[in-house]
Amino acid sequence: MVSLHMSVPRKKVLRRFVERTLQQERLGFEAYVWAAHRITGLLLLIFIIFHLFTLSSILRGEVAYDRILSFMESPVVKVGEIMLLWVVLFHSLNGFRLILLNLFPTINHKRFAYSISIMSLILVSLSIPFIIWI
Repeated sequence: MVSLHMSVPRKKVLRRFVERTLQQERLGFEAYVWAAHRITGLLLLIFIIFHLFTLSSILRGEVAYDRILSFMESPVVKVGEIMLLWVVLFHSLNGFRLILLNLFPTINHKRFAYSISIMSLILVSLSIPFIIWI
């Protein structure tokens, strides 16, 4: 599949981002949103692998499954579930932003990135009572 933005290969973009960050060069807001989207994607991949591992514990017997379920009741896992909610919210909203930017290229990229980030923060703040409820 041919990309519309073939100006710089991905490895060079990542390398430039890391180098500029390590040099404490001021990057634009979209650069940090780009990095956060990649990080949340990796976190979601790790979650899927962990989720498949926990589901496969039922194949190892009732004792193994009960052990996994008792581990899932721990407070650390409950906080992790809330953090997973935050990761999913940010990643999905930013993915939606990227889809809209591809469909409507005349949209102001920076303003749209700020608005999606603010929406993510609002949704995260609305989920904070669930942390207290746990």
